[in-house]
Amino acid sequence: MSSGRFVTRGYATDAGVIHPIRIQPESAGGANDSLTPIAAGVPFFRRGGSRRKFGNFARFVTLGTPVGAANATTPFAQTRVYAKLTVFAKDVFDNLAIGAAYTYQGVSFEVVSKTGERVV
Repeated sequence: MSSGRFVTRGYATDAGVIHPIRIQPESAGGANDSLTPIAAGVPFFRRGGSRRKFGNFARFVTLGTPVGAANATTPFAQTRVYAKLTVFAKDVFDNLAIGAAYTYQGVSFEVVSKTGERVV
């Protein structure tokens, strides 16, 4: 759930051009905050939605953390909660390894997957 209206931030493509991207306010701030200046006249990047749609899609990581304890009454060991986080800078994305620990909004997560940007 979003904590407010969407905000526009800068997103650096793999080619190094800074594009605008609309994100939820809780995704901004910290080491993953946006880049400036945003290049003039460049199209917005998409953060979510189907990647089959036409347009440019930002790179992101999927973070997961276990919730609850395993017990004999549950068919699965644990339930996991996932968060999808846009990564604004390529060097930060490249340095995140699958399985690495990452703290987001004060909660410890593990990097579950990485999805690179798509430019059309």
